[in-house]
Amino acid sequence: MTDPMTAPAAATASSIIEDIIDIFGSPSAVFARRAGRSAMAPFFTVLALFLALMFVNQGVMSNIMESQQATKTAAALKGKSLTADQLEQVSASQKTMAKFAFVAIAVVMPVTILLFALVAWLVGKPFGSTMSFGTALMVVSFAWLPKVVEQVLLSVQGMVLDTSVLTDPSQVTLGLARFLDHTTTSAAVVALAGRVDPIVLWGTFLLAAGYANAGKMERNKAWAAAATVWALGAVPMLAGALMTG
Repeated sequence: MTDPMTAPAAATASSIIEDIIDIFGSPSAVFARRAGRSAMAPFFTVLALFLALMFVNQGVMSNIMESQQATKTAAALKGKSLTADQLEQVSASQKTMAKFAFVAIAVVMPVTILLFALVAWLVGKPFGSTMSFGTALMVVSFAWLPKVVEQVLLSVQGMVLDTSVLTDPSQVTLGLARFLDHTTTSAAVVALAGRVDPIVLWGTFLLAAGYANAGKMERNKAWAAAATVWALGAVPMLAGALMTG
């Protein structure tokens, strides 16, 4: 197995399928031979894999989102008396929102990866990265692959767990947020705990390997830049949690 932070002396051309396979064992080799090449193949391939699996898991996530919204609605309506028709309208609205969630995420996800690449590119500059934005997009696309694995694991959980009783998407993740009591823990704490997750940390490790090999950075600076991106990743989640209370 190749040292994940040190590229081999010679890099050879490879297909996107080979690179997706190799990223699990020899990320340094993938980033070294992909540096300077178009980011379109990894970007669209990883995006397609992620969205396809997310479509498969749509039912699982719909159950969780409906339960989450029902819990929030119940709290908001506590002490209020509603007629049966009004309760039915609230329930129908919740189900409609859950159905359109996939469409919304499918539209937002490409933009999210592009913004992630922009942040990675800008953060790398003061640490000495030589990556262009295109190379940063390539690195980030491969660093998104753990999210694809997470979707596979979600499919497995959907087959063995009763997801209709779950009230937060973090309850099907592998991080610290999964083990928190969502009824007593603040949303901000749950959001921060979500960054301490094997999937997130794996992606951060791949980003560090990309900085070191595609960005020609010293190893310690590559880790520092990746850690900075990891920390910045908590900002939108924390802001969202604070706004929703």
